[in-house]
Formats: sequence, structure tokens, C-alpha cells
Amino acid sequence: MEKTDVDQLVRAVKSGDKAGYGTIVAGYQQEIFRYCFHMLGQLQEAEDVTQDVFVKGLERLEQYREGTSFRAWLYKMAYHECLNKLKRRQIYNRILGLFVTT
Repeated sequence: MEKTDVDQLVRAVKSGDKAGYGTIVAGYQQEIFRYCFHMLGQLQEAEDVTQDVFVKGLERLEQYREGTSFRAWLYKMAYHECLNKLKRRQIYNRILGLFVTT
């Protein structure tokens, strides 16, 4: 998506046009999903994290500074969401390992 288009959509969403966020999601969803899948290696987790990124993006849209890269802002959120998922997976595997007898 063009930066000017994204900035216009972000302004519209901040002004109350929530439908404009659907256009933003459509423009970046596949790209963010591929990134998450690359980091996580699991389809379902990548889909879940991608959805979480866009939900949090809408919730935190007021924090986005116009004039900066919206794409980079999304990728930063995706990166942190993937790291959180990997940490939870590691903790789960450790706990599971306590109950598995060898």
C-alpha cells in the first residue's frame, strides 16, 4: 500500500471510520502472516498471531505517529507477538516435560 493511502486511512479510522481499518488489514494481512509463519513455523499459530496483531493495531492506533512507517509499526507488533508466542510455547513444553516419564 502507498504511504499516502495508509496515512489517509489511519486518519479516517482515528476519526471513527472503523471500516477503513478493513482496507488496511486487507493490504497487509498476507505479508504479516508470512512473517509470522516464518518466525513460528506453525500455520495455526501464525494465523492466530496475525489476527492478534491487527486487533492490537486497531486498539493501539492512537499510538501510531503519522509520518512514520505504518508497515514498520505493524512488523514491530508482529515481531513482539511472535516472541511472546515462542516464549509461551517454550514454557508449555517445559511444563509438559515435567509430566512425561522417560
